[in-house]
Amino acid sequence: MHDLQSCKAILYAVEEESRRCKGRKVVRIRLSIGALSGTEPEHLKETLAFCSLGTIAEGAELEVVERPARIRCLDCDSIFETDRAGGPNCRRCNSSQTRIIDGDGLILESLEIETE
Repeated sequence: MHDLQSCKAILYAVEEESRRCKGRKVVRIRLSIGALSGTEPEHLKETLAFCSLGTIAEGAELEVVERPARIRCLDCDSIFETDRAGGPNCRRCNSSQTRIIDGDGLILESLEIETE
């Protein structure tokens, strides 16, 4: 269900941008997926292909870039990266008091759109 909602939101943004550019076809969609987003890239590709049927994005190539999560330690203010879920301990002071600052979502990075 999570991927279906994500795909609908992505397609909404794609269609809005395409309309703004007077596009007639979306050729490529580039997404950045955070390591802690809970999104499996291959499943997202399949779901997006299904959801885009009959839209301006039907048949568009989907490029997925996976990025690590960035975590801030609330005790020593250190920032580190991880690709593991489950509240990682700080690499500097080993504190479990950490907060995700990036890498738990999806970002629509770019579109390639054919225009009139």
